[in-house]
Amino acid sequence: MSQKNRPLAPPVERLHKQPLSQFKTYAQDVGRETRPLDGQINLLPKDIKLNKNPAILGSYLFRLWQERTDKTKDTLEIKNLNDLSSFMGNSNYETKLYLLALGGIARQLIYSGLDRKLRLTTVLLFDITFIYSEGAEAKYKGGSLDMFGTETLSFIRDEPIESIQIRPNKYWIRALEKQPKGKYNGLGLGSVFITNDSLKSLLDASQMAYKLFNYTASNRPTQKIREAGLIKALGLEEQVKKQGKIRVRKSIASALEELVNMGHLVEHNCEAGLYSFTYSDKIVKHKDHLKE
Repeated sequence: MSQKNRPLAPPVERLHKQPLSQFKTYAQDVGRETRPLDGQINLLPKDIKLNKNPAILGSYLFRLWQERTDKTKDTLEIKNLNDLSSFMGNSNYETKLYLLALGGIARQLIYSGLDRKLRLTTVLLFDITFIYSEGAEAKYKGGSLDMFGTETLSFIRDEPIESIQIRPNKYWIRALEKQPKGKYNGLGLGSVFITNDSLKSLLDASQMAYKLFNYTASNRPTQKIREAGLIKALGLEEQVKKQGKIRVRKSIASALEELVNMGHLVEHNCEAGLYSFTYSDKIVKHKDHLKE
C-alpha cells in the first residue's frame, strides 16, 4: 500500500490526571451551600457557593497547572482572564467569583496519611493571588479601590487583572506523584487519568449528575453502596430533609441516566436500597481498565 493510500491513524487521546481526593470533595461539597454569589459588596464566607461551574473550573486549573511550561515554579500564571472565561463560557466577572469559591474559603478535603488512615481536614482548594498594575498600586495608596471578596481572597471590583497566580493544595499535588512499587507516598488518595475534553462536556451536566460523576470517578469502575452511604457521600442530608427521600431518589435516578447518555456509566442498578454502578473508560481511565 502506498503512503498516499494508507488510512489515517486515529487521533491521540489527550489525558491528564485528577486526584481522587478532588473527586470526593466535589461529590460531597458541590451545591451544599444555599446562598448565591449575588454581587453584594461585603461578601461573607457563607455567601461563597461551591457549585458545579466553580468546581469544573478548579479541575481545569488543575489540568493547566500540570501543563505549565515552567516546572521550576510551583505556581501556574494566567496572563489573560479571558482564556478561563472562554473555556467556561461566561463573563470575566463570573470567573472571578468562581475563583473566590475555590480560593476564598477552606473546604473539607479527604485524604490518607502515611499510616493509610483516612483523614478529613479543611484546606483552601487553591492558593490564588490576583496581581494588578502599578497604576492600581497608586490608586490603592489613594484609598479609591473597591474590594470584593473575603479576608482570605478578594479582587478589585472594576480594576483589570494583570495576571493570576494559582497553586493547588499540597494534598492534590502529592497525589500526582508516582509511587514506587509496594510503597506509599504519604499524602492523598492517588489519582486517575481523565480525558481533556471531558471537562468541557461536564458543563452541560446537571448538578446532581456532576456530583454522581465525581463520586463514581473517585472509586473503582465497579462499585456498590447503600443508599444512606450514597446520600452522605453526595452531601444530600439537608436536601433529603427538605425534599424527602422519594424526590431525591428520583433526582438521583435521572442523573444516573444522564451519565449513561454521556457514556460514563455502562450500567447502574438500585435494589433494596443498594446502588451499584459500573463506569466505562470513555472519560475516566482507571488502572483496572488498563488491566482489562
